[in-house]
Amino acid sequence: MKSTDLIGHLRNLYKENNLYSSIILNSKKNETNLEVADEIIRNIFCIEHLEAQKSCNNCQRVIMHKNLDIIYIGDGATAITKNEVQTVIQKMSMTASENNGNKVYVIANIENLKVEAANSLLKFLEEPPARTYAFLLSNDRSKILQTIKSRCKLFVIQDNQENFENNIFENILFSKNQNSYLLAAQELKKISKKDLIMMVEESYSRTVIKNFPKFAEATLLLIEDLKYVVNPNLSIDNYFITIAKAI
Repeated sequence: MKSTDLIGHLRNLYKENNLYSSIILNSKKNETNLEVADEIIRNIFCIEHLEAQKSCNNCQRVIMHKNLDIIYIGDGATAITKNEVQTVIQKMSMTASENNGNKVYVIANIENLKVEAANSLLKFLEEPPARTYAFLLSNDRSKILQTIKSRCKLFVIQDNQENFENNIFENILFSKNQNSYLLAAQELKKISKKDLIMMVEESYSRTVIKNFPKFAEATLLLIEDLKYVVNPNLSIDNYFITIAKAI
């Protein structure tokens, strides 16, 4: 999904009180990840509910990274330690300093978490305090621990100028043909579970939400089954039966 589209999507989720508590933003550029995170965080703290950056004092302090209820860790290069993560947890567990009541933490290059740091973060991701949001930034989602990914909502960002080829799953969806959908299950069952999860998550973030909103709920259920069902073949069959009926 392009960064502008993703910002709009996440902004709307926040307006509807449906924003995910833990989000992974994945793109090739650290700057792109941070720009998207900062813009959504600005919306979270904007007391005037401005969609564009103006003179709101809260917005300006978010942009300048001077808000007391936002903490950033990770430099994009060195390993992230358990002590750093525990500092985040301690800060996020305290009462918010701002009247807004929201708290946010940003971890750059989440794939750089040391094992003990990741273990410290897991329970906090499972049971975050109220009105606490996590933005976990990554350049390579394949290197993120599966236990971390399973507790977050992953969004793959395509640069606004970047061209990309559709993956197999997206090509199937774009066929918009019931017979193609019903035959697709056999093709996808040949793909490894790990690669299929990555493919469907990528497709959901950049294609399903924008082009096939009717398939969104079914796609999320498929991702869930791929992660947690031992043999998800029946889930794959049911998914394509469901979307074939929806077109």
